[in-house]
Amino acid sequence: MNPETDKTTFRSSPSSPRWRGFNLPNLCFPPGDFRFADMVIQGYGRFFENEFRWIAEWGFNFVRLPISYDWYVLDGDPELIDEGKLAVIDQAIEWGERYGLHVNLGLVHAPGYVNGSDYWLTPDRFDLWKDAAAAECFNAHWQMFARRYRGRSALQLSFCLLAEPARTDADTYARIIRGANNAVLAADPGRPILVEGLEYGSQPVPQLADVGAAHCCRAYQPFHISHQLAWWVHMPVEPPAWPTPKPVQRTGWLVGPLDPDELRAWYQPWIDLAKQGVPRIHCGETGFWSRTPHHVGLAWIESVLTLFKEFGWSWALWNFTGAFGILDSGRTDVSYEHFHGHLLDRKYLQLLQRY
Repeated sequence: MNPETDKTTFRSSPSSPRWRGFNLPNLCFPPGDFRFADMVIQGYGRFFENEFRWIAEWGFNFVRLPISYDWYVLDGDPELIDEGKLAVIDQAIEWGERYGLHVNLGLVHAPGYVNGSDYWLTPDRFDLWKDAAAAECFNAHWQMFARRYRGRSALQLSFCLLAEPARTDADTYARIIRGANNAVLAADPGRPILVEGLEYGSQPVPQLADVGAAHCCRAYQPFHISHQLAWWVHMPVEPPAWPTPKPVQRTGWLVGPLDPDELRAWYQPWIDLAKQGVPRIHCGETGFWSRTPHHVGLAWIESVLTLFKEFGWSWALWNFTGAFGILDSGRTDVSYEHFHGHLLDRKYLQLLQRY
């Protein structure tokens, strides 16, 4: 295959293949910060070939690698990139090619921005939304990745520029992302790019409908189901239900869609965005925390994936191995199957395979 031809074909006909797969967050959280260890069961700072192989063998075609720049810079300085530290990402991309998985590389902690900055051990010295130096550094990171992986086919690799943007307005966000998009394409014309919605991926950004990028949503609504009792959001203890019985007072965490019909309406703004010429809508993250009752979580996510299949949207579960995943999730209400030293939630896997 000719990588340049692949890129042109991909961007002009992006509806096939429809991505279906998993997040592998092993480089998502900073080195030395093990508070999220229940999401990175196999270990921080590296990926594992067996996960790529199993994902492909089970019929999926996509992995997302959410990355913190802390893993590939010197002394935590975003302006000191050490490309020697990128071998672990190179290897993951190679495994993706070996097993026929599309790899999406994205920055969770980018120069000047991270969702949940209160949880990061070392704060950034500048602000991506306010400081020109941060935007310049952000562009430099993406130009580095674009140059490094220029030879990769669009069928193998895409870039998600920034995960879960928030704390800014749409015009500022569009300006920053447009600059990074142009920086990538200057170094690697045609590379598939994904841009996430504002407010942590929940709100579409029509200001970026014309850049030729796919747009990313989230499927964590209603939040009291997807994040029930998750320690970092201080969720109430009332057990959820899907559909949620009504009438109900929609306050606190109990907001968003409460049944399949309301769920469909929730995604209408993204349907409208697609009509503006956006080549693909992709759900970068969905899933439910290990304390959500298993039967409730399965019923809810089946409603989500039923819609995505109808819409032709792609999706990635957060995560594969860990508290949101199908391996070693730590749930107490699942009949697990022993699988190569792991505990497999076969019922959840079979549900995902249908969509």
